[in-house]
Amino acid sequence: MEWILLIVLSFAVLYFVFNGEDTTTSRRQSRAVAIKDFIDNKKTYQPQEAVQTIHDFIVALGDTEDHQYSAVAEDVASTFRKLLQKVKHEYQDLVRDFEKDLADSTAHYANQIDEVKANENLDKEEKKEEIADLKADLKEELKRPKKAIKWCERQISGIEENPRQILKKTLSHIKRVHLDDSPLLNLDDDICLWMEVVKEPPL
Repeated sequence: MEWILLIVLSFAVLYFVFNGEDTTTSRRQSRAVAIKDFIDNKKTYQPQEAVQTIHDFIVALGDTEDHQYSAVAEDVASTFRKLLQKVKHEYQDLVRDFEKDLADSTAHYANQIDEVKANENLDKEEKKEEIADLKADLKEELKRPKKAIKWCERQISGIEENPRQILKKTLSHIKRVHLDDSPLLNLDDDICLWMEVVKEPPL
């Protein structure tokens, strides 16, 4: 009975030793693959070039005991275009929201100005002062959505002209997934990646 227990314990020790070695090897391999070797900070990337870069990066990271990353490299990389479109649409939706804020605020103050003009209890000078104050308040209130719209439009232009920054964040995310030995999801469906690439406009 004792020798059976000894054999079982021996196998358990060997399993954890080799499994630990596989995990360590995977992590060493992840760390050895540098993002800077795949990204040219002076280059303007076309979407297809970015897709190829992601594919090559995944293949370079290699497979682990639990996940065959190279087998899904092409499919995962191809979803980068969808990710770009979703991010672009997110910023376009934000632009529409801020444009609505502009329109609502402008309409609100226009009504207030009309009320001042129609107020028979105010003389000409009083009306002039109140209208000037309302216009100043409106100008101040419109600064925030105008600034946000310009910021979102710059993000959209960046995606269309050179998605390099999103590409770098995507490679960083993929490397973390590989280090954790987690499944590699389609890029446009990965909520963690989405939270990294979609930024909140400064308000």
